Order: sequence, then C-alpha cells, then structure tokens
Amino acid sequence: MERRRFAGFVPPPVASLLLLGVALGLAAARPAAAQSSSREGAPLFLVDEATTVDDVHFDFRSTQTFAPDRLAAEVATEGPTFFDKVKRVLPLVDMAPHPFVPIELQRDVARLRTFYRNHGFLQPQISYEAKTTLDTAANEIDVGFSIEEGPPLIIQDVTFYGPDSTEYAIRQFESKAARERWADLRDSNSFRIGERYTDYTRTGIVETVLSGLKNRGYPFVRAGSDVQVDSTANTVDIRFFVDAGPRARIDDIHVRGNESVGREVVLRELPFQKGDWFSADALARGRRELFNLQLFRVALA
Repeated sequence: MERRRFAGFVPPPVASLLLLGVALGLAAARPAAAQSSSREGAPLFLVDEATTVDDVHFDFRSTQTFAPDRLAAEVATEGPTFFDKVKRVLPLVDMAPHPFVPIELQRDVARLRTFYRNHGFLQPQISYEAKTTLDTAANEIDVGFSIEEGPPLIIQDVTFYGPDSTEYAIRQFESKAARERWADLRDSNSFRIGERYTDYTRTGIVETVLSGLKNRGYPFVRAGSDVQVDSTANTVDIRFFVDAGPRARIDDIHVRGNESVGREVVLRELPFQKGDWFSADALARGRRELFNLQLFRVALA
C-alpha cells in the first residue's frame, strides 16, 4: 500500500508525544476501584491524617466577581496542579503531597469572608459542607466552596474636608494656582460615584493624597478618612480629611559627614537646590544619586 507524506509535516518529538499522552490519559490512569469508590455523601468525619486534597473548586450560587484563581490565592487549602497530576502517572517521579487539614478549611471560610468584606460585600455567605466530598477508597477529598456574594456596597458620595472637618479641603489653599493643583490631585482619585467600594482603594487614596501634597511643597501634610455605611440600602459615603499644613521652600541644605568628598560634589548630585519647593520624591532621588556615587555607606535626609 502506498504511503503518502503531507508537505511540511514534521513528526513531533517523542517527548512531546509522551506528554500529550500523559495529559490525555490522566483520568484513565487511576485505578478503576478509585474512580468507582463512594465519593458522594461520605461523611467528612472519616478523614484522617493521611487524607489528601484531590481538588479545590469554587461554586457561585448567583453572581461571580472574582476569578477562581484569585480566590484560591486567599485560602490555605490547595490541591495538586496540572503538572502535579502529570507527575502522578510518570514513572520515577514523586508528586508532592497535599495533606488535608480540617482546621485550615474552617479558617479558609473566614479568610474568604474577610476578603469579600474588604472588597465591598457586606454579607457574603461562604460554606463548604454541601460541595465537599470524600473518596473513602483513595482517601482523597474534593473541597468545594459555595459562595453567595450578596449585593455589593455602592459608593454614594465622596467628599474631601479640611482640617476642621466642616469646610471643603480646597478652602485651605489660598492662591488660585494652589487650588487648581489640589483640584487636579483630588479629581485623580480612583473612586467614582456608583462604583463598588473597597477598603483597599480608600486607603490607597489617602496615601495618594499624602504623597501628592508632599511632592507639591507640603512636608507636614496629614490625611485620614472614614466611611458611613447604609447596610439597608448597601451604599457608602466616604469622607477624607486633609490638613495640608504650610507650604515650604528649601531654606538651606546642610551636608555633614563628608570628610573625603567636597560639599560641592554632594550638592551637584542633588535634584533640588535652595529656594525650591519641598518635594519628597526629589529628596528620595537625591539619596539614590548619592548612593550611585559609591562613595557613601549611608545617606540620610
């Protein structure tokens, strides 16, 4: 019989064929007894110190905001990865064990609840009992988290107040240019009315305000925040409090401890000079420039 070769066809390497065969044959590689064992309805009190985790999955009853990989990073219970399962069927290759720890499973529920609350879900319902099953023959457990996110907290209002907590923050800036600089910084915040609220974004905005004003000549700025939550309507009002303090220029630059390096050499490496407005970023860049000279062990400002 005539055999034909297709133009451009190159036989794949043997190693690639082996890996493909392993990937396709993972399910078939388990003993039939293990696959047919009693997996549904086995009571979880039958687990022991030798029980291992076969899989971890997440079941969403209604809405899903986060990908399973994101949630898996929040829990301590973990099952074998795809490559772990490949190692299971390869000869002379041991797969790292994934022991099941019941107390960690309970802590994982608390971790997930905290995660959802920090990301704007007031009353998430997290459980594992209905979705977790035990294979008594293989002594392996499939851990399933059942998640009902509930309604998210929606941002209803965002306000920036000054140091007395009664007037808007913009009123503490006297000149038109200063007010415009503040307005640009204020409007760059990542909160928008109608979006989902998160604690992380709120604290991030405080840090942005602090660093932004410190780089605009305000070395003594202070900032804080609080939230007012309406748990019935699932809305939140966010208030930021900003005390910019006085704006300051660099009055003088003192150089100490430079026994073997001249003052002029140090000043030449600094990205600021006498009379410039204070900038925390410029101060940090100056320290890095002095370290790059490789003449100093410590540079403090």
